[in-house]
Amino acid sequence: MTLSQRARDSLDGMMAEGLRQSMAQHHPGAQIRAVAAPGPESAATHMAVLSIASYSFRIITALHFAHDARTRAWIADRIGLDGSGMGGQPFLDAVCEIGNMCCGTLNRELGAFYDCLGLSTPQVLDIRSLPHLAQIGT
Repeated sequence: MTLSQRARDSLDGMMAEGLRQSMAQHHPGAQIRAVAAPGPESAATHMAVLSIASYSFRIITALHFAHDARTRAWIADRIGLDGSGMGGQPFLDAVCEIGNMCCGTLNRELGAFYDCLGLSTPQVLDIRSLPHLAQIGT
């Protein structure tokens, strides 16, 4: 089944709102946009992958991020921690929680129209697996 452009725009808008609420609520100038896939100029090295599923559909989201010192410091600042405490697993946990909040926004919005929605546990994948992820559902 192919989604209409209107449906895609709606889902993108819901995800952007989830990102705004979880990451940019105190930064009104932050740019949040959907991308089909990170381009070669992207610094993204990993992605937090989540899905929302019902009996009749599955939506897979991938929150792309760079697993580097700059991103760790930025995330630490957003959640009120010192950047030195944002290594390894705490960083990945924070990124996954951001993904949960974003997909939670989608889940709540879709819940008005669909019953029995389920939200997956986030999985962190290397960005090099994106071409394989893109094959799901085709």
